Amino acid sequence: MEMGLQKIFFNMNKSCSECKKIKDVKYFFWRKDTQNYRATCKECCFKRSKKYYKKHKKSLLIWHKEYRLENRDKINKELKEHYYKNNGAEKRRLWRIKNPLKDKKTAKRWRLNNPEKLKEIHKKKWQNILNNPILHREILDKQKIRNSTLKAKLKNRKSCRKHFLANREYYLKKNKDHYLDNKLYYNLKSMHRRKHILIRIPKWANLEKIREIYKKSKKGYHVDHIIPLQGKNVSGLHVENNLRIIKATSNLSKGNKFPYNGISI
Repeated sequence: MEMGLQKIFFNMNKSCSECKKIKDVKYFFWRKDTQNYRATCKECCFKRSKKYYKKHKKSLLIWHKEYRLENRDKINKELKEHYYKNNGAEKRRLWRIKNPLKDKKTAKRWRLNNPEKLKEIHKKKWQNILNNPILHREILDKQKIRNSTLKAKLKNRKSCRKHFLANREYYLKKNKDHYLDNKLYYNLKSMHRRKHILIRIPKWANLEKIREIYKKSKKGYHVDHIIPLQGKNVSGLHVENNLRIIKATSNLSKGNKFPYNGISI
């Protein structure tokens, strides 16, 4: 019945009550309640609705938010149906290719607003990788190749340092708790270190000079072996010529590396 009435009015002209222009009926909205076209044209309707939205923006936003929260499941269901019906995946893919900067911004905004959801997604993804040993091995090999370059190493070091400084209290507490729970392990480690030092002291070493170097060391500084005692490529001796006083941070970052150029004395 409704379609029949619309066909009767088709190719007819109508005057708009607001702009007073005579237009074709296709430029007017159809009303189901009165079974007739609106008195105002589409253009005037859009202008009126835009004006109303600007005037009542705050109250409308609140109303829409409340409605979305109350009818969350219904809206999600409708959106999902519309997405699959109109090939939403393909449209989304094309939009992302055309608008890469906007896509990055929207993705970043979503990550910042949904940290818990993101954690769950990463957790599920990583669990699927762990369940597949072949895929896990491939990913590890790729990571190893990617992180082997000097640029990647410096980037990782910088990001780790930034993360540590942002969560300093957490890591200090964690390290302290680990030390208290594993005192035996740390005692054995220090004994192992002392044993290696004793092995590396030759008969001709000047012990008095070595003691003087250790006495000169202040708080925040360490006595470092220039050539490490347990290096991978080369091992040094515990003698006065192989010792120097450097900052604790530099000594800890150096480890057993040789040669090492990133030391600030």
